[in-house]
Amino acid sequence: MKGITFFLLLGTFSSLHSQPVTLRDTTNQYDYIMITVPEFVNACEPFRQHKETVRDFRTLLVDINQIAAEFDSSFTRQENVRDLLVTLALSGKIQGRSSS
Repeated sequence: MKGITFFLLLGTFSSLHSQPVTLRDTTNQYDYIMITVPEFVNACEPFRQHKETVRDFRTLLVDINQIAAEFDSSFTRQENVRDLLVTLALSGKIQGRSSS
């Protein structure tokens, strides 16, 4: 599996959802994860498709509300995103990169 990359877009919150996927599912395999707000999901879709077709990356586009729905044990959205990343790291789905 290629190294995983995260792409984060910031904005305001709403109640839309991107792709229907269970984030805690340990069988998920992605090379590239895009985390955004619901308002930017449609704008990010062409980039996701590009990553999948041109770069051959298995790509997940997920909005922060979906993360909060599955990892809502924290006080802030940032902690919910951290909980997702920790879950992925502990299940071996992501690996750290050195910057040398």
